[in-house]
Amino acid sequence: HLCDKKLIHKSITGFISYISEVNYYEAVNYSNHLISAIVKRYSNLIESQDNFFKMYLDVELITRAEIMKDISDLISGLSAKICDYINDKNNNLNMQRYFNIIEEVKRYIENNYSDLNLSLDLVADKVELSAGYLGKLFKNITSVSFSDYLNNVRLEKAKELLSTTNEPSSRICEKVGIYNVTYFSTLFKKTYGVTPS
Repeated sequence: HLCDKKLIHKSITGFISYISEVNYYEAVNYSNHLISAIVKRYSNLIESQDNFFKMYLDVELITRAEIMKDISDLISGLSAKICDYINDKNNNLNMQRYFNIIEEVKRYIENNYSDLNLSLDLVADKVELSAGYLGKLFKNITSVSFSDYLNNVRLEKAKELLSTTNEPSSRICEKVGIYNVTYFSTLFKKTYGVTPS
């Protein structure tokens, strides 16, 4: 279950050593029970992948093994495949968790874009990650850096205010959390091709 290859190998080696000491029928019976128990234990994980695992439910599978190494290989192959599914499932769960964190960060930005102190460090504290890790994660998932995303949100809000109010750009840039009018104008022109005015 821990997908520890060394421990799996050690356990299989111990099992093979044990069944080497019993008679043929007991060895076949123990091997079939072990394989059935493994498949049953992980049936919830392998249901959708049943084509691969169907062969392990064939009680004749062990009787076709000619030497102990064949049985060892069968159990090792089954274990390796289950470990692959466990690792895939864990990776998918982690990715979902990361997506949820990034969605939380985006919501926080949407709700707090006007805060002059809004920064990667501040948001990283909110989601309980280091700023460096959150920055990399954010860029990997959204394909833009945290600061670029924040600037885009602020500029979109500024564009909306510029087109719906008569307020000067100097007040609007403060309302969207950009403290420097020159910087605001530069960003705005770079993004939209025209100055705020």
